[in-house]
Amino acid sequence: MKILMLTPYLPYPPSSGGQVRSYNLIKNLASKHEITLFSLIKNEKE
Repeated sequence: MKILMLTPYLPYPPSSGGQVRSYNLIKNLASKHEITLFSLIKNEKE
């Protein structure tokens, strides 16, 4: 199955609760599905 995941931040490196959850979800889903990640970045520091 193809899955599109949208996040308001990059999930890697996982340094906060939301990033850890997103990272682990993507990692687990990617073992059986094709994941496309779209992250919204506000500035170059993120």
